[in-house]
Order: sequence, then structure tokens, then C-alpha cells
Amino acid sequence: MSDFEVLRKYGLNREEVVSMDIMALNTLLMEKLIPKKDIKELKSIRRRIKMRKYRNESSKRQKIELIELENERDNLLDEAMTLEEEIEEIKHKMAMIELLEILDKDFS
Repeated sequence: MSDFEVLRKYGLNREEVVSMDIMALNTLLMEKLIPKKDIKELKSIRRRIKMRKYRNESSKRQKIELIELENERDNLLDEAMTLEEEIEEIKHKMAMIELLEILDKDFS
């Protein structure tokens, strides 16, 4: 029987089972007079669902972190390129100043 079928057999849904803490789930299952064997199966299903949910959330978090790091890298590269352009401008201006100084000496 699939997880979904087991849950449906006892009138439960995935969100309900996952959102409950283990004590509340135990109480609910005992109130429904579910056999111990099936209670163990339902708890196992709950663990599997929670682990899948955790892995999905973890994967999403990692993707978001990766995107943020890539954006930060792109921003740093843009800043580096801007600084390189400024350095080139300064070098050009320095060369012009040196040329003007040479010309000034020649005409003096």
C-alpha cells in the first residue's frame, strides 16, 4: 500500500500528519483506535514526508544562496571593471600631464 493509501485509509492527509508533533499524532491515532502496527507505519510515513520536505527546503535554500553568491560575484566583477577603467583614465591623464611638462620645459 502506498503512503497516500495508508493515510487515506484512516482519513488523514499529509499536511495534517506532518504539521503535528509526535505526541499529538500519537493521541490522534489512538483516539481513532488504529492498530499499533499501522501506527508505526503512519509514523514512518510521517518521517519520510518530513525528510522529503526538509530536503526540498534545503535544496531551495542552497539554490537561493547560490543565486545570491552569483549576484555578489557579478557585482564585484562590475566594480573591478569600473576600477580598471578608472585606472586607465588616470594613466592617460598622467601621460598627458607628463607630456605637457615636457612641452612646457621645451618652450621655457
